[in-house]
Amino acid sequence: RHPRFADPQLSKRLRAVFAVPRLLINGAELVGSALSVLPVLFHLMWHQRLVTQMDRPLGEVSIVRAVG
Repeated sequence: RHPRFADPQLSKRLRAVFAVPRLLINGAELVGSALSVLPVLFHLMWHQRLVTQMDRPLGEVSIVRAVG
């Protein structure tokens, strides 16, 4: 993922929201607009700071949680 998606403020908020496992879209919407939040969320997933089950297609109803 491109470094421009490593927004420290959004990353911190996403990690806090996903400290409790929840649906991807619900957690993203708690942080802000999907247009600005989802690229950062996927950046965190790429770096395995947020995780989900990868044996199922990734989508709005994927359960995501923070690691660490």
